[in-house]
Amino acid sequence: MARQPIPLHLGALVILSAATLSAAAPARASETISATDGHFHVAFASSSGANLKPDAVEGLAREVGSAGFLQLKAEDSANPLAPCALLSAALTGAHVNQLFFEIVNSSLKTPPFGSNIFGKYDWKQMLWGGGLPDDPNTAADALARISVYRAWGINTLINTHIAGQTQAGCLEQLTDPQRIVLDSKEVAISFEHQPPVSLFFTSTSRAEGHEHLAQLEKLEFLSLPASDRSNPLSPCSILRSLRLGARLNEDVQTLGSGKLRIPDNALLINSPPVSGQSKPLPAESPLKPLADKLHDPAFLRSGSPEAAVVVSQAFGHEIVRTNQLTEMLLDASHASQLDCINEIRQPSTLRLRLIEKKISLPLR
Repeated sequence: MARQPIPLHLGALVILSAATLSAAAPARASETISATDGHFHVAFASSSGANLKPDAVEGLAREVGSAGFLQLKAEDSANPLAPCALLSAALTGAHVNQLFFEIVNSSLKTPPFGSNIFGKYDWKQMLWGGGLPDDPNTAADALARISVYRAWGINTLINTHIAGQTQAGCLEQLTDPQRIVLDSKEVAISFEHQPPVSLFFTSTSRAEGHEHLAQLEKLEFLSLPASDRSNPLSPCSILRSLRLGARLNEDVQTLGSGKLRIPDNALLINSPPVSGQSKPLPAESPLKPLADKLHDPAFLRSGSPEAAVVVSQAFGHEIVRTNQLTEMLLDASHASQLDCINEIRQPSTLRLRLIEKKISLPLR
């Protein structure tokens, strides 16, 4: 496959390297999943933190600014916009973004040669040129297995990094990514699932995970609409995760430079939503009133409760907006699971389909 331009600023990865991802140990079972059965992790997918509702952002952000909140330990809050939750989301986003980059550029680095992923695929014989296989059902199955394989390692690495940190410490790293040091050699690996990390992962039992995988091999599965969310390993679920990971990765990079961008909330043109489809974006970004603060490095890195609230608002609204834009893209193009595979292989395929119909979407 020829190299393609990558949307959402996929090209740069500021936090995690491929070597770090490959070396991370697989996670063990959480308290809610039997350790004897094992379990599957899926980054973002149907997780609660990655599927924020627009009307929840402001209330969650205000809680972050409440008295004493920044002194709480990471594990003491299940707020998806708390600094430790957002730090875990940012690290997860970097991992997902790296996977997206490798798929688009046919440069998949894991699993290593000779591995069987959950009892399937000998990677010495089936490399598919470093990308996904041509057969769409096999591609859907391989994409799901690779996503789970990678998620196990990053989940453990982030749980180890987050464990015992204060919200203030997480805020410091989130607003200055140069302070993030992920080195599992320096600390004991933690296999306990911390709430801030679990907010951005969907976890299932091994049995349920294999049921999801079995669905992907059925020819009729690929004709299901993108709106079908019953399978967190479906191509459209993973596409949503890849797009969110790309956005979070870009946001952390821009925050590292001392500011966050204010997106242009242009409306979906010539395609008004119909019953059951995504609502249009508001005419003006909710972040516009915060522009001065979001462009002030000294304020963002002050560590104050007010800065924590603004950072939480910024990330919360960006998560919501990214999800809205993805749903607009999928709804307006009437995408199927097969269309999502093609979009993952070659980003902008769905956008070009809309352009042919004279439908334009906001670029960001």
